[in-house]
Amino acid sequence: KAVLNNTGKAYAVNAHVNRLLVITGGTGSGQERFIYSNTATQLVIVGDWDTVPNATSTYAIKTFDTLIDCADTRSYAFKQVSQKGILYKYIKTLNAKDYMYYIDNQSYAELHSIYCEDTIATLSYRGGVVVLSWSNCVIATANFQYPATAQYCQALGWSGNSATVGANECKNMWIKRASIGIVVGGASSLQFRNTLLESNSYRGLHVTQDSIAQLQGANGEAANVVITGAGTNGIGCYNRGYFWNYGGCEINGSGSHGIYIATQTLGWTIETTRISNNGGWGVYTIEQSMGKSVSSATYSGNVSGTYTNDATSVNT
Repeated sequence: KAVLNNTGKAYAVNAHVNRLLVITGGTGSGQERFIYSNTATQLVIVGDWDTVPNATSTYAIKTFDTLIDCADTRSYAFKQVSQKGILYKYIKTLNAKDYMYYIDNQSYAELHSIYCEDTIATLSYRGGVVVLSWSNCVIATANFQYPATAQYCQALGWSGNSATVGANECKNMWIKRASIGIVVGGASSLQFRNTLLESNSYRGLHVTQDSIAQLQGANGEAANVVITGAGTNGIGCYNRGYFWNYGGCEINGSGSHGIYIATQTLGWTIETTRISNNGGWGVYTIEQSMGKSVSSATYSGNVSGTYTNDATSVNT
């Protein structure tokens, strides 16, 4: 997490959590990040800066111009079918019965600085954004928050949309307390970076069904992805669900394995990953699968580093 300091302020502690910090001028102008916490004189953001602000920078703290409360009666805050070129920006959505944003049938959408929140303690089987049927979506700065009692909820879901790497890019995201933070399945692809997946009750990232998750920016930026406190595995890959990481990924505090690779699946270039303090193995590989370049990853506090339990699988 990066910071912005201003010794001339006297903020109430954590008064600005979940608000949006916008660099309005000077160095780093145009960047927007969600605020993770704050002291009297310091704002802590989710992720990192692309360009670090300095004394020339000006900033504003924004709440949201538009609030849509579905009140647990409407299925979607937004449903986009067979439409292209729609931009959603500075919108807060609450308590949709199914998904906040439903994007289907060869649609294209951009989501900039959105905040999706569920506040109903008994909620289950719902999500933030789902992208289906050859649709594409770009997300630039998003916050997904769920109550601690949420069950079977996923913040982001990609299915049957595009197997072309780079077609869907997401960045500057914070996903907290969903059941699964991100699901990529049904021959889809997703590229994301500068993201915090925090305290998701089942898994941080789930990749399956001939799909690809690439932890890297579209222009080669380092991943800077942190997956912390997942209930089972930080990353789970099944049924030819592939992922690769090009730098700056940390997986810690999972209830079971840091990375679980199973059923004809490949996890690639894990050497730039820090895997620590997980309840199981750092990387666990079974069922005709491969963990590539895991030997130079950084491991600490796990049951052990890497494990392969049958002759059909390998970690290298």
